[in-house]
Order: sequence, then C-alpha cells, then structure tokens
Amino acid sequence: MDMKSLVLMLLLVGSALAASDISAESVGAGDRVWTANMLYHGAYPTTYPSLIQPGDEGVWIDVEMRNYHTTSYYDVECVLEVAGPFEGVVTKASIEKVGPKEYTHAFYQLNVRPDAKPGEYKMRHHLSYKYDVYDKDGDKETVEVEFIRSISVNVYYSERIEIKGIEVEPYNVLPGGDIELRVLLKNTGSVTVNDVDVGYNISTDATEINLLPLTTTSRRVASIRPGEEVTVSFPMQALKTATVKPYKIKVKAEYTSGSTMHTESDEVAVEIRGKPEMRLAGVQADRDTIYAGVPFSLSIQLENTGTGDAKSVKTELQDTTLDGVMTSYVGTVDVDDTGSAIFDITDRTAGRKMGTALITYEDAYGNIFTDQIAVEYFVTMVPEDYSGIVIVVLVVAVGGFFVYRHQKRKKELAMVK
Repeated sequence: MDMKSLVLMLLLVGSALAASDISAESVGAGDRVWTANMLYHGAYPTTYPSLIQPGDEGVWIDVEMRNYHTTSYYDVECVLEVAGPFEGVVTKASIEKVGPKEYTHAFYQLNVRPDAKPGEYKMRHHLSYKYDVYDKDGDKETVEVEFIRSISVNVYYSERIEIKGIEVEPYNVLPGGDIELRVLLKNTGSVTVNDVDVGYNISTDATEINLLPLTTTSRRVASIRPGEEVTVSFPMQALKTATVKPYKIKVKAEYTSGSTMHTESDEVAVEIRGKPEMRLAGVQADRDTIYAGVPFSLSIQLENTGTGDAKSVKTELQDTTLDGVMTSYVGTVDVDDTGSAIFDITDRTAGRKMGTALITYEDAYGNIFTDQIAVEYFVTMVPEDYSGIVIVVLVVAVGGFFVYRHQKRKKELAMVK
C-alpha cells in the first residue's frame, strides 16, 4: 500500500470516528503501525453568556477538545465555519501541541444578528493537525489529518432587565439639602418586559433617620421594550440634624419571567458632608497699651464651630488706617478647634477701632466660604514725654558709645609708646 492510499484510508477512518465520537487504537499497514487517533470534542460547546440572545455582541464559543490517546498532536489548526444568524469576529484558533490524555480549547467570538430567530444552529468545525509515527527500524513519518465536525449553538428569546447605572445628585450634600436618586434600567433581552418594580432602601442604623424620602421609595414601570432605557427618579432630603458620614443606598429591580421572579440589585453612596463655620473667639495685642504710630502685634483667635474641618483659612484686615502686612494664613482648623491670625502692624491714628476682617476658607470638597468679623481695639496717642524719653535714651546711648571709643583709643596709644 502506498503512502497516498494509506493517508486516504486514515482520512476515511477519521471521518467515521468523528461522526460516531469513537476512536480506534491503530490500523495495520504492512510493517508499519499507524495510529488513527482523533481529537474528540462534543457537539454542544460552552458559550459565554450561557443564554445567547438576538443582538448579543462578542459571544464567546469554547470548543473543548481532548486527546484520549498516547500520541502527541502538534500544529493544530481550528476553523469555525460561521453560519446561521451569526457574524464571525474570531473564527480561527492555533494550538502548538496537545499531549497524550490532555485537554485543549479553541475559542471563537461571534456576534448575533438582531433579527435572529430562536433555535438550534449547526456550524462546521474544521480541524487539522499532525502527529509522528515510527516503523520498526525507528524511521519517522509525519501524518497530517484533517476532518470536519458539526457543533450546535442555541439562540434563545428571554426577558432581561439590567441596572445600567445609579447616580445621586449631588453626591455630597449639606444637612438640610435635597438629593435626587436616578436609576437607569435597560432591557437587554429580546422581548418586552412588563411590570418592573424599582425601589431603594437606605443602609443605616434602625434608630437613626438621616435621609428623608420625599415620595414613595418604590415605583412600577409598566413596560420596557428590547433595547429601551428608562430612568426612574426618587427625590429625598438630608435632615438638618443628619449625622455627617457616608450612607449606602441599595437599589433593586424586580420582574417576573413566566413563573420565575428575577431580581437585579446595585448600590450607590451619598455623603452628608460637614460644613465649617469660622467664628471670632477673641482679639489680643502683645501689649497692654497700643500707641498710634508704634508697631505692635495683633492676634485674632478664630474658632471652627461647624461640622466639618476648615481648610486654607486666610484672614485679611480691611482697615485703611493700618500699615503692615494685612493678610495672615492660618491653615487648617479642625472642628471644635481654634487657630490664630497674627498681624505685625502699625496704626497711624488714635481712638477706638471698629475694624473688619475677612475670613476665607474651604471645606473638604473645595467649596469656598467667606465670613466677615468685627475687630475691636483701642489706640492711644503717644504721650508728650514718650518721645522725650526716647530722645534721652538715644542721647545716653550715643554718649556712652563715644566714651567707650575714647577710652579704647587711649589704650591703643599707650601700647604704641
């Protein structure tokens, strides 16, 4: 028997084995032993998702194959011949080697046309590979095998509602503020779904009420067509006495398919944020008496009486009779804590001062707040003898300097002589 006839016989045997899912151990060929092995796979591959529907895109087909024999196969090439309501995305797979008793997989990706009808669809699966055989003298021969087998893929009609998105606006709110919860539903199935119930509940302590629903917490959507999106909104309000912290809102959508109840659920977080409030705690100078025209240091104590930390706190004096640096940066002032704005200034005029200071600060989310406070202090005119005392001190100091220089000069001259 020549090689051509032998290979033809092997292909015929392989085709019969593929059709019956049975493999033979060997076929005699003169003084050679040819192993007529086949890569086995079932007729119904695994699909992802498990239920394929009209209009699905990127469906994965997993054809699992097993080598039941003791021969290694290599250069395995797999091709799926796409048919029916499918469009091929990935239709070829290459596998370097399948060892004895090993499993391997060929993965294909398909799209399902939107007009597909439900039912079972068969597609031809082409396999080719090589394996080596040896005669009694140890000479190697490479055998190439090709065969075709059918696989079946099912398309189903089904009802499928998915929660495609949840959002709250705003996602952080001050106590007493309004919130809107929006739930986006989509019918990703192939038939219209009726009577979809959508609702929410707030995860919190049983004894604590912080978010107040302004309407019912559930609504029914009469029907959602295939591919249609529906947004369901729920207004609520954060109580003025609400505790500052994040809260989870759990959303659920329920519908019935036949006699089966289906539930889709998801959750979103909303945060009741604290608001910083800076208040004047006191004004203090570095001396008991402030004189007009004489530099002094003024300290303005600020207290955060709000429910959130104050960041980037800055204080600006707005009195036009002052000279010096009029801005002081305080930094962060935590809740129930204080900070000081220090100014080194000079007031040119005397009298009771009713100045103002502008406080600017931010909360944890970058919202900017401003408050204006009154700053009161008294400036005294410099007494008539105040300048005289200063002049006397200066004269004494200058005189002492000259006496020191004169004594030092006399000592230097004595050392020269």
